[in-house]
Amino acid sequence: MENQLELAQEPGIVVKLIEPPSDPTGLAEVLLGVVRLTGVWVLIAILLGGALAYALFWYRSHHES
Repeated sequence: MENQLELAQEPGIVVKLIEPPSDPTGLAEVLLGVVRLTGVWVLIAILLGGALAYALFWYRSHHES
């Protein structure tokens, strides 16, 4: 009987919980990146708009009817 009791009590499974690595980027860093990216796109839009305005001005001044 004692032998059967020892067989029934096998050692349990040990699970080691490991915390996942934390996100290195915080909310402030993400927002700053978005503001920078938006600033770059706005600057590109202003430069392209200025180039188009210059091209139209030059075209109309040199091709008057």
